[in-house]
Amino acid sequence: KGLALTAEEIGRAEIAQSALYHRVVEFFNHYDVLICPTVIVPPFDAHVRYIEDVDGVHFDNYIEWISITFAISLTGCPAISVPAGFTSDGLPVGIQIIGPPRGEASVLGAAHVLDTATGISSRLPIDPVVTD
Repeated sequence: KGLALTAEEIGRAEIAQSALYHRVVEFFNHYDVLICPTVIVPPFDAHVRYIEDVDGVHFDNYIEWISITFAISLTGCPAISVPAGFTSDGLPVGIQIIGPPRGEASVLGAAHVLDTATGISSRLPIDPVVTD
Protein backbone atom coordinates (compact mmCIF):
# COMPACT_ATOMS: atom_id res chain seq x y z
CA LYS A 1 0.00 0.00 0.00
CA GLY A 2 2.87 2.35 0.74
CA LEU A 3 4.21 2.15 -2.80
CA ALA A 4 0.83 3.35 -4.11
CA LEU A 5 0.93 6.60 -2.10
CA THR A 6 1.39 9.84 -3.95
CA ALA A 7 3.89 12.50 -2.90
CA GLU A 8 0.96 14.67 -1.84
CA GLU A 9 -0.42 11.93 0.42
CA ILE A 10 3.00 11.35 1.97
CA GLY A 11 3.42 15.09 2.51
CA ARG A 12 0.03 15.31 4.28
CA ALA A 13 1.00 12.37 6.49
CA GLU A 14 4.31 14.04 7.39
CA ILE A 15 2.48 17.26 8.31
CA ALA A 16 -0.02 15.32 10.45
CA GLN A 17 2.78 13.46 12.22
CA SER A 18 4.59 16.72 12.89
CA ALA A 19 1.43 18.21 14.40
CA LEU A 20 1.05 15.10 16.58
CA TYR A 21 4.63 15.44 17.74
CA HIS A 22 4.07 19.06 18.78
CA ARG A 23 0.89 18.14 20.70
CA VAL A 24 2.83 15.42 22.53
CA VAL A 25 5.62 17.85 23.41
CA GLU A 26 2.98 20.22 24.83
CA PHE A 27 1.47 17.35 26.85
CA PHE A 28 4.86 16.58 28.38
CA ASN A 29 5.26 20.22 29.38
CA HIS A 30 2.62 19.37 32.01
CA TYR A 31 3.15 15.66 32.74
CA ASP A 32 6.22 13.51 33.42
CA VAL A 33 4.98 10.30 31.79
CA LEU A 34 1.87 8.92 30.12
CA ILE A 35 0.64 5.55 31.33
CA CYS A 36 -1.89 3.55 29.36
CA PRO A 37 -2.78 -0.07 28.62
CA THR A 38 -0.39 -2.02 26.43
CA VAL A 39 -3.31 -3.59 24.54
CA ILE A 40 -7.10 -3.36 24.84
CA VAL A 41 -7.77 -6.97 25.86
CA PRO A 42 -6.06 -9.58 28.05
CA PRO A 43 -4.17 -12.45 26.40
CA PHE A 44 -6.39 -14.57 24.17
CA ASP A 45 -6.29 -18.02 22.58
CA ALA A 46 -3.29 -18.43 20.28
CA HIS A 47 -5.55 -19.88 17.59
CA VAL A 48 -7.40 -16.55 17.28
CA ARG A 49 -5.69 -14.47 14.57
CA TYR A 50 -6.77 -11.11 15.97
CA ILE A 51 -9.48 -9.52 18.08
CA GLU A 52 -12.50 -8.77 15.90
CA ASP A 53 -14.84 -7.08 18.39
CA VAL A 54 -14.53 -5.25 21.71
CA ASP A 55 -17.56 -3.71 23.41
CA GLY A 56 -19.48 -3.45 20.16
CA VAL A 57 -16.59 -1.99 18.15
CA HIS A 58 -15.70 -4.15 15.13
CA PHE A 59 -12.12 -4.39 13.83
CA ASP A 60 -11.60 -5.39 10.19
CA ASN A 61 -7.95 -6.36 10.52
CA TYR A 62 -5.05 -7.02 12.85
CA ILE A 63 -3.79 -3.43 12.79
CA GLU A 64 -7.04 -1.81 13.97
CA TRP A 65 -7.35 -3.64 17.29
CA ILE A 66 -3.74 -2.93 18.27
CA SER A 67 -3.73 0.76 17.32
CA ILE A 68 -3.02 1.85 20.91
CA THR A 69 0.46 0.39 20.44
CA PHE A 70 1.39 1.86 17.07
CA ALA A 71 -0.22 5.21 17.90
CA ILE A 72 2.46 5.70 20.55
CA SER A 73 5.17 4.75 18.04
CA LEU A 74 3.98 7.56 15.74
CA THR A 75 4.85 10.12 18.41
CA GLY A 76 8.54 9.16 18.38
CA CYS A 77 8.52 9.08 22.18
CA PRO A 78 10.31 6.41 24.19
CA ALA A 79 8.00 3.78 25.62
CA ILE A 80 8.27 0.59 27.60
CA SER A 81 5.69 -2.12 28.19
CA VAL A 82 5.83 -3.61 31.65
CA PRO A 83 3.79 -6.20 33.53
CA ALA A 84 1.17 -4.58 35.72
CA GLY A 85 -0.89 -7.41 37.13
CA PHE A 86 -2.98 -10.42 36.33
CA THR A 87 -6.57 -11.11 35.31
CA SER A 88 -8.82 -13.11 37.61
CA ASP A 89 -7.81 -16.13 35.49
CA GLY A 90 -4.13 -15.48 36.19
CA LEU A 91 -3.28 -14.10 32.74
CA PRO A 92 -0.70 -11.30 32.64
CA VAL A 93 -1.66 -7.74 31.71
CA GLY A 94 0.68 -4.88 31.01
CA ILE A 95 0.85 -1.15 30.71
CA GLN A 96 2.87 1.20 28.53
CA ILE A 97 4.90 3.94 30.12
CA ILE A 98 5.60 6.70 27.62
CA GLY A 99 8.00 9.57 28.20
CA PRO A 100 8.76 12.83 26.45
CA PRO A 101 11.00 12.89 23.39
CA ARG A 102 14.51 11.82 24.45
CA GLY A 103 13.06 10.97 27.88
CA GLU A 104 14.31 7.42 28.15
CA ALA A 105 15.56 8.01 31.71
CA SER A 106 12.11 9.06 32.92
CA VAL A 107 10.52 6.01 31.27
CA LEU A 108 13.00 3.63 32.87
CA GLY A 109 12.67 5.42 36.22
CA ALA A 110 8.88 5.13 36.16
CA ALA A 111 9.15 1.43 35.27
CA HIS A 112 11.44 0.93 38.26
CA VAL A 113 9.05 2.79 40.57
CA LEU A 114 6.15 0.63 39.36
CA ASP A 115 8.13 -2.56 39.83
CA THR A 116 9.21 -1.52 43.31
CA ALA A 117 5.66 -0.57 44.31
CA THR A 118 4.04 -3.74 42.98
CA GLY A 119 6.79 -6.33 43.44
CA ILE A 120 5.48 -7.93 40.29
CA SER A 121 8.90 -8.90 38.95
CA SER A 122 9.19 -11.46 41.74
CA ARG A 123 6.13 -13.20 40.25
CA LEU A 124 7.63 -13.55 36.76
CA PRO A 125 8.20 -15.42 34.55
CA ILE A 126 4.87 -17.10 34.58
CA ASP A 127 4.87 -20.83 34.01
CA PRO A 128 2.46 -21.69 31.18
CA VAL A 129 -0.78 -23.31 32.19
CA VAL A 130 -1.63 -26.27 29.99
CA THR A 131 -5.32 -26.97 29.55
CA ASP A 132 -6.86 -29.59 27.29
